[in-house]
Amino acid sequence: MTHPHIYIIRRNKRHAGISRLAKSVIYLLFLLGIATQAVAQTTKPWVTKASRPYSITEGMQGRHLSVWPSHGRYFNWKKDIWEWQRPEIFCTTEDLLTQSIVVPYLVPMLENAGANVFVPRERDWQRMEYIVDNDVAMSGYMERTGEEQWENAPRTGFAAKKGITHDGERPFGRGTARMIKASQGVNISKAFYRPNISVSGPYAVYVSYQTVEGSVDDAEYTVVHQGQQTKFRVNQRMGSGTWVYLGTFEFDSHSTFNNYVMVTNHSNRHGFVTTDAVRFGGGMGNHERGGRTSGMQRAFEAARYWVEYAGAPRAVVVSKGGKDDYGDDINARSLMSNWLSYGSRTNPTQEQEANMDAFAADTLTLAEAAAKKYMEQVMATNPDSAALAYADSMARVIADSIARIPFQRINVMKGKALTGRVPFDLQLALHTDAGTAADLTKTFGTLAICTSEFNENRLAAGASRKQSFEMACELLYSVSRDMKKRFGNWETREVWDRNYSETRLPAQPSAILEMLSHENFMDMRFAHDPNFKFAIARSIYTTLLKYLARLDGKKAVVQPLAPTAFKADKLRANVVTLTWKPQRDSLEKTAVPTSYNVYTRIGAKGYDNGRNVKSTSFTMAMLPNTIYRFRVTAVNGGGESFPTEELVAMYSPEAKQTIMIVNAFHRLSSPAVVMTADSLGFDLNEDIGLSYGKTLAWVGKQICFDKQKAGRNGGLGYTDTSLEGRFVAGNDFNYAYTHAEAITKAGKYNIVSMSSDAIDSTMSATNIAMMDIVLGNEKNDGHSLQPYKTFTEPLKKYISRYQNNGGAVFASGSYIASDMTETTDSLWLAEALHIGYAGADRDSIALYENPERDMICSGHDSIMVYRHINEDHYAAVAADILAPCGDSKLKESSPLSLRYPNGEAASALYTDSKNRVFAIGFPFECIKLADKRTRLMSEIIKQLIPQTAPKPQG
Repeated sequence: MTHPHIYIIRRNKRHAGISRLAKSVIYLLFLLGIATQAVAQTTKPWVTKASRPYSITEGMQGRHLSVWPSHGRYFNWKKDIWEWQRPEIFCTTEDLLTQSIVVPYLVPMLENAGANVFVPRERDWQRMEYIVDNDVAMSGYMERTGEEQWENAPRTGFAAKKGITHDGERPFGRGTARMIKASQGVNISKAFYRPNISVSGPYAVYVSYQTVEGSVDDAEYTVVHQGQQTKFRVNQRMGSGTWVYLGTFEFDSHSTFNNYVMVTNHSNRHGFVTTDAVRFGGGMGNHERGGRTSGMQRAFEAARYWVEYAGAPRAVVVSKGGKDDYGDDINARSLMSNWLSYGSRTNPTQEQEANMDAFAADTLTLAEAAAKKYMEQVMATNPDSAALAYADSMARVIADSIARIPFQRINVMKGKALTGRVPFDLQLALHTDAGTAADLTKTFGTLAICTSEFNENRLAAGASRKQSFEMACELLYSVSRDMKKRFGNWETREVWDRNYSETRLPAQPSAILEMLSHENFMDMRFAHDPNFKFAIARSIYTTLLKYLARLDGKKAVVQPLAPTAFKADKLRANVVTLTWKPQRDSLEKTAVPTSYNVYTRIGAKGYDNGRNVKSTSFTMAMLPNTIYRFRVTAVNGGGESFPTEELVAMYSPEAKQTIMIVNAFHRLSSPAVVMTADSLGFDLNEDIGLSYGKTLAWVGKQICFDKQKAGRNGGLGYTDTSLEGRFVAGNDFNYAYTHAEAITKAGKYNIVSMSSDAIDSTMSATNIAMMDIVLGNEKNDGHSLQPYKTFTEPLKKYISRYQNNGGAVFASGSYIASDMTETTDSLWLAEALHIGYAGADRDSIALYENPERDMICSGHDSIMVYRHINEDHYAAVAADILAPCGDSKLKESSPLSLRYPNGEAASALYTDSKNRVFAIGFPFECIKLADKRTRLMSEIIKQLIPQTAPKPQG
C-alpha cells in the first residue's frame, strides 16, 4: 500500500563500468562452476523461548529481522583518531541517539511480538564481559556425560584471545567446538558454562555453536539466573559460527552455581547437538586500529568491529580496501545480515561441491577464496605485490556490486552452506538526518529511503524490489501520522528511491528510516524525551508488523500497552492480592489485552518466567519474612507489553502493624529546555532529565545556544565531548524494594504497596501504621511531554484522609517542596506535611564526580547520597531545602536531623497527638549504602510508629 499524496518520490541511478578486476572475479567464479540450487526452508525459528507462559499467534512469531541503529565510534585513518561518525550536536550525536531508541524500545517491542531480532552491533550496555569456552582451561566449562559421549566437532569454533585483536584474526576459526549425538532418553549429557562474575548486574547471554551434517533444530539451552531457570530451544541448522543472543538476565557476583548456562543433548530430533563458547555481557571494545583501541565499551563502537568479533568473514568486514573504516561500517551491517541469511528461503545460495580448491580454507566465503586464488596468480609473476591489497580490492569490488551482480549472489559459503540460513524477512536501518527547518519552531520530520532499481529489480529470492519501496512508504506514512496524532507538530518528508548501500546490498526487503533531524532543535525537543522514544519505536514496530502480515495475507494484532493502577495492597495473613487495570491505546484498536503475565521475584532469587492469568487480579500465598517483588505485563495474540513498575509485599507472622509504600515516582523526561527570544537548546547542568533505565545518549554539554547560528558548522547546538563514553542511570521503576528492604531490617512489619496512579478520589488507607511515599525525582518540570506532578490532587486527598484518622507519613523526594509552590499546593504542603520550600541545594558541577558534595550529615554521623550523575543509580542533582512550618522537632544531634554540606536543612519532623510526619528533601533510595538506609529507616519508624500506639483505623 502506498500513499502518494503525502510525499514526493525521488529516484536517481548510478551506473558503474566493469573493471578488469571485477571481470577477473566474475570469470573465476564462472570457472568454479557455480550451480543454482535452493536450500530447503527451515521451519523452526532461530531461537524460541520455551519458558514463555503464553502463545503468540497473530504477532511476529517465526519472523527474523535484522535491525540496526545507524553509526558508531570508528577509527579515522586520515586523522589518526577514533571519533564519532556524526557531529556532536544538542548534547548527543546520531551514533548514540539512534541507539537510545532502538535498543531499549524498538528491539524489545519486536521481540515481545515474537520476532527473532538480529542487531549487527553490540546490543548489550554492560561494560563487563565474561567468556566461558571449552578451549580455555578453568574458564568455567564443564561436561557431564550421560548415555552419549562428547567429542570435538569437525568444524572450527571460537577461541578467545587475551588483550587486543587485529583485523583478520577470525575468532571463530581459532578454536574447537564440542559435539554429541542427540538423545530422546532420560540419561542426557550436559555442558555447563559457569562464569565467575565479579560485578552483579544485567548481562546479555550469547551462545555459539557449529552447524554440522545432521544438526538438530531444537537444541536445549537453560539460562540459570539468580537461581531461576529460563529455557530456550535453538535451531542449530542456522546461524552457526557467530554469537546468538538469548536474552538479558540479572546475574549475581561470585555465585557460579546459581548463575550459568547449561546445554544438553536432549532433542526431539535424531542428529547432533554442538556447543562452543558462551559470552556474558557486552564488554569493552578491544579492536586495535592505529595502534590503540577506542577505549570505550563495545556498544559505542561501529558495526565493523563487532561483526568481525561475531565471526563474519573478511569480505563482510573489509569492503573499502582496509583503510576506510567509515565505508566498511556502512556496508558491514547489510553484508553481515546477508552472510547470516545465505541458504535460507529469503537468500538462496548458489552452491558448490565441498572438495573444490576454492573451498579449501575453512569458513572462507567463495568470494574470498576466489580473491585468494587470483592474488596468488598475480604474486607468482610479481612477488613484490601487496597480497592483502589484492584481497581487499577484490572484496571491495564484490561488496559494491560492480556490473549489477549483487554481493549475495556470488558470495556463497563453503560446501552446502552449513553456516547462514537465517531467513531474514527484512533489513531496517534506523538513522537521524541533518537539516534545519526555516522556522525553528517547526519539526524537520521523517524521511524514508529505499532502492528499488537494482539487480534487475529483484531481491535475492526473486521477489520484486518494490517490496522495499512499499515498506519505506508505509514507514514514512505511519510514523509521520502517529507522531502528528500524539504530539501535533510533526512534518512528513519524502520517500527517496536512491542508490544507498544500506538499501542496495540487502538480500531482503530493506529501508532506511531517517526518523528525525538531529540538527533541528524542535525535532530534538521530542527526541530527547523518553516518551517520544517509546512512541516512535511503537509506531515503527506496528508498521513492520502490519507490513509483514499484509505480505502473507494474515491478521496482525498489536501488543497491548502496559497495565496501569497497579496495587499490591490487600494482605490477609500470608495471602496477597494484586490488582491492575488495562491501558487503552487510542491509535491501535487491536491492542487490547486478553490475559496478563504476573512476574514474581522471591527474596534473593531472580524473577521467574511469569504466570499467565485471565483476570485483572492475582492472589498468592507468601513465605514468611520474605520480600516478594512483582511486575505485570498485558498479553494478547500479538505479544506482550512492557512491564509495570515493580511493587512489593511481605508477610511477617510476628508483625502487629503494616506499612504501605506508595510509589509516586514515574517521571521520564528530556533535559532542561532553553527557549528564549535568542536562545535554543538543552541545559544538562540544570537538569539532565530521566531516561527509562540507563542511557548512553549523552556526548557532552551544549555550548552554542544562539538561534542566529542555526545550521552552521559549530553553530546552534554545538556540543562538547565531556560526557562521551559514559552511561547515565535513569528511572528503573523499582525503588519500592529499596524502601521495603530497609523496613524489613528495621523491625517486624507487614508491607504492602501501590502505585500512585491507582489512587482515585474515593480511596482511603485502612489499618496502615505508616505510609512511605516514594517521590524520587518526580516533578512537573514544564518541558516534559507528560506532566509529572509530585503530589497530584488524588494523592493529596488520599494523604489527607489518612492523616485525619491519625496516620503517620514519611515522604522523600528531590522536589518534594519546590514542585508545590502554587498557593493551594503550598497551603496543603504546610498543613499536611508541615514543611515549606526554602531553596535548592545543588552542585555547579553536577555532571562530574564530587564526593564532598555527596555527603549529608545525619546527627553526629554522615551518609553518602547519589548527588552526581553516574551509571549505577539516578542522582538527586538538585535537592530541596526544607523549612519546617512551626517549631522544629529536630535537635541537631538527632540522627533524623539531615543537613546538606552547606548546613541547610534536608529534613523536617512534625509530631502531635494526631499527626506524625517526617520529610526529607532528597530521595531515600539515593542513599548509597544499605546499612545507612536501614539505620535511618529505623529512626523514622521509631518516631512515626510508637510501639504502644493502636492501629489507625480508616
